[in-house]
Amino acid sequence: MSLKIRRGTDAERLTITPAEGELIYTTDTKELYIGDGSTVGGNLVTSEGGGGGNGYTGSASTVVGYTGSASTVVGYTGSASTVVGYTGSGATGYTGSFSGTLQSNLSLSTYSITGTNLTISGTGIVTDTIYTPDSSNSLVIFTHTNNNLNLNYYNGTKNNPTTVITGSNLGNLTFRAYNGTIYKGVGGLNVSLNNSAILTTEYPSAVLRLFIGNNSSNPVMASLDNTGVFTAPILQPGVYATATARDSAITAPSAGMIIFLTTGAKFQGYDGSNWVDLN
Repeated sequence: MSLKIRRGTDAERLTITPAEGELIYTTDTKELYIGDGSTVGGNLVTSEGGGGGNGYTGSASTVVGYTGSASTVVGYTGSASTVVGYTGSGATGYTGSFSGTLQSNLSLSTYSITGTNLTISGTGIVTDTIYTPDSSNSLVIFTHTNNNLNLNYYNGTKNNPTTVITGSNLGNLTFRAYNGTIYKGVGGLNVSLNNSAILTTEYPSAVLRLFIGNNSSNPVMASLDNTGVFTAPILQPGVYATATARDSAITAPSAGMIIFLTTGAKFQGYDGSNWVDLN
């Protein structure tokens, strides 16, 4: 004669609070839980030596150096408030707090890490998709007043940086478009140090370059140097048909502005009081 105990899916288990000593078997995760009369879903019954057991058998407020034999902890809802030094290969649905070192990849699938004042520290590269909190498919970075977004350049390694050499190219910020095979740069900006840069000053001498694609292997370039000189292949001022159109578009001109009127083919500059012909 066989004995059948209470059973159902893991999701169904989490909707009940089994009585003390009551057993529940989850048909999807193939695990056994026992009730204590107060824990929702009961407590996982484990065996350190058994096949598939997790090794956790207590209700202590801290589990230190967990080394259970199961490769996955599924739907953990036990009473331990902290799991320190977990060395298993996976943890799915864990709802407690965690500190320690991950020993393998952490796969979030369609889930996210959420909360306030979150800090993820260490070295490495973040890859794949970046999800943002709005619907405009944008990477949104929030900062407080007077905060900066800094891109730091160094020689050596991050933990042991060495002095940057003057004349160094500090890198590009490039916008790229996928053409069906690879991503191709369509525009961006570049910053490099001048050979005369003094790195002990607040803002060492440098050059900012802008580049934009033009369906060739040589993008159009413009630059702003450390003396304030802006250089570009073509500089085109605002173009207006008449003085009336000019005044409608520029309601508060500033001294030094230059425009071009197509009527009469005249370049005009604003001297602080009036628009005057320059040719």
